[in-house]
Amino acid sequence: MDVAVIALLGGESTGKSALASALRDTAHAQHVPARLVTETLRGWVDQHQRTPLVHEQALIADAQQAAIEIAVRQLESHPSPNMNTVGLVITDTTPFQTAAYSAYYFGDGSRWGTAVEAERAGPMRVRLLMGLDLTWVADDGQRDGVNAQSAVDAVLREQLQLHSLPFQVIYGRGPSRAQAAWAAIANALGREDWLTPQPESQRRSDWVCQDCSDPDCELRLFTGLLARRPQGAG
Repeated sequence: MDVAVIALLGGESTGKSALASALRDTAHAQHVPARLVTETLRGWVDQHQRTPLVHEQALIADAQQAAIEIAVRQLESHPSPNMNTVGLVITDTTPFQTAAYSAYYFGDGSRWGTAVEAERAGPMRVRLLMGLDLTWVADDGQRDGVNAQSAVDAVLREQLQLHSLPFQVIYGRGPSRAQAAWAAIANALGREDWLTPQPESQRRSDWVCQDCSDPDCELRLFTGLLARRPQGAG
C-alpha cells in the first residue's frame, strides 16, 4: 500500500506526543492503517538519566530515522483488500527535530544536511508544526522552559522555510487539536473521505496555518476564532 509519513515537530511541551497518540487512535477508528513511532530522545533521556551531549546527537537522529523506516516498510508490506488505502506512519518526531536541538543547545549546524536529506527521501511527508498555545508544563530532566520552547520553534520555522519544506501549524486543545491535525492530514493527502462534513459555522480548518513565519499572527487568528464562537459551543 501507499504510505505517508506524518511528522510532528515543535518545541518542548507543545503536545507532540499526545497528538501523535491521538492521531494514531483517530486513524484506527476510521480503519486507516497506522503505525506510531515514539520519540527516541525521550527514551534515551529516561534510560541515561541525562540529556545527550553534542556527539550523541547523531546516534539519536539515526535511531529515530531507522524507526521511521521500519514502520514504513511494515505498512508497505501490510496486506490490504482496498487498493485505495493509504497507510500512515505518525512519528514523534524526526531527525529534523534533532538538528534543531543541536543548533539551539550546542550551536552545531552539522546535522541539517542529513536531516533535510531524510525529509526529502522516502514516501510523501506531511509536516505538522505545533502551535505555541498550550501551557508549558515541567517534565523533570526532559524540558528546560518556555524560552527554550519558543527558541526551538523559531529555529524549526527558519530551517523549514530555508529548505522549502512545506509545513502546517496546528493549534487547539485536546480533541480540537487532533481534529485540526487530522483535517490537515486529510487535505494534504487529498482524502476528503476521511473528513466528516460539518456546518460552516463549526468548521475548524481555519485553525491550521500553512508555512506562516509569524507565530503571533497565527495565535491571534486562533484566539480570534475562539472568541467569535457562540457561547456553549464545544
